[in-house]
Amino acid sequence: MAFLVLSPALLVSVGKMAWTPIAERYLYASLAFWAPVVAVLGWQWLNQLNMLQPRMRSAVFSLLLIPFFVTTAHRAWIWQDNLRLYSDTVTKSPDFPAAKNELASALINIGRLDEAEALLNLRLR
Repeated sequence: MAFLVLSPALLVSVGKMAWTPIAERYLYASLAFWAPVVAVLGWQWLNQLNMLQPRMRSAVFSLLLIPFFVTTAHRAWIWQDNLRLYSDTVTKSPDFPAAKNELASALINIGRLDEAEALLNLRLR
């Protein structure tokens, strides 16, 4: 099981694959194990704090989960659209030529030729 969880990282470290396209898409699989573990341990920790009422424990636990929810919702929103996805990738990895190429393609597909030209430093017309 540990090998299956870590095998995507081996593609990056041993193979000649770039990190950016693999990281988010395939390494989220390990969260399927860790998210419930963290939730159970967090709930047990809150229950050990006897100074909090049960309703207060639930409120504190919910507040702790909000950043995870917001981050996940934001990533899901970005991944719904190629233009947003490639823009985000280029913003976070500006020296990744394949991402720039894909962003330029997405820009060309929606008719934003000037932006694609500027991105690739090419003349398209």
